[in-house]
Amino acid sequence: MTLAADDAKKKKRIRFMRLKRLFHLKQRKEKVEGIVIDSDGAQGEHESKHAVASVTTPLVLRDNRIRNMQENGIEKEAKLNTYLRERGRIRFLYTFILMILIAVYLMTHQELFNSKLRKKLIHQQEKLTKQKYSQAANDNFEKLMNNQLPSKIPKGCQGTLLLLPHCDSRFSILYGSSEDDDHCNYLGLQRSYYLITQFGKNRRWNIPKDIYIFGSRYSSQRAIETMNPLQNYYSIRGRTSPVLFDDKNVLVQEISALLKGGNMCGQTVTITTASNSDIPVLAMNLGCGPLNAGAGCPMKYEEQDFDSVWELRFVFDEFGNQGLNYTLASNPLLRGKDIEHTLRWRVYGNVVKERFDPLAFSKKVGEFQRNATLEEKPRWMDTNIYATLQT
Repeated sequence: MTLAADDAKKKKRIRFMRLKRLFHLKQRKEKVEGIVIDSDGAQGEHESKHAVASVTTPLVLRDNRIRNMQENGIEKEAKLNTYLRERGRIRFLYTFILMILIAVYLMTHQELFNSKLRKKLIHQQEKLTKQKYSQAANDNFEKLMNNQLPSKIPKGCQGTLLLLPHCDSRFSILYGSSEDDDHCNYLGLQRSYYLITQFGKNRRWNIPKDIYIFGSRYSSQRAIETMNPLQNYYSIRGRTSPVLFDDKNVLVQEISALLKGGNMCGQTVTITTASNSDIPVLAMNLGCGPLNAGAGCPMKYEEQDFDSVWELRFVFDEFGNQGLNYTLASNPLLRGKDIEHTLRWRVYGNVVKERFDPLAFSKKVGEFQRNATLEEKPRWMDTNIYATLQT
């Protein structure tokens, strides 16, 4: 009996301890939530606000701080995102407006911008190639003129070659290419008759020994029309039309043969090209470059320039060290030779203007005289008047 009673007491005591432990656990949990329950389950006096605040644990304060910090962080992040979006919109708007202004500027100044850039590039290219171009012209001249020294040409022989552009072309500027593009317009025909006043005794140039045309037979009519008045007025070599060459090499060899044969001493020969771009090509093949021939021959000729004439003067004289293509030291063939074997050809280039003024020319030929009558053709086409005209 005693043992059974002791076991019952022990079980009862264990049950009591468990209930007590559960009670304390429940009470601790309610404290965390801010409410304390007494043993009878009724709320205590701490229901008041002061009682609730007094039982707030550090854990709750920490949670509140964390929650507040999170809320503040979210709010600040939202404000920052809003600010960045607004700043991005403003920056995009400014960039867009700037691009529009740049586009408008480029559209309005495109021609000026392209012109300046093109001039800069051309200047750089010319600076780099001018020396090589002159050296190539120099080599051409030595092979053409000084490969065999002539023996019958008098010392001091000088021959002049004029490279002239064709006349002003009909409709070429306004309408571009057309079937009438290979003919002189009215101003171009007037220019061709003006050339009569530039050649002759006591005039700017001597009467040409010969007149040549360079170009294709299918596109050289305007060049022929340019020189026909001069050809017919002086009846050059008894022909009614200039001589046409369509092969550059043949024409260059013809000029070389005239010079080396002594047939151009004190004489003038003219070449008019069907295309103005052929003028520097001929000059370079005849040995005239921008740096090796006096004032020199440029590397290009403007297509719409109808007034520039390139003068090439070929001189056969004693070898010197000024204005020559080669120096004595650079040509071993001349070392140790006497003075007669130092006679060499040299070339000088120069660019001059025709100085054609249609108004001044019309006055000169008498189109504005009081007794002038309306004729079927202009007065300047009457070649009979040029014998008495003064330059």
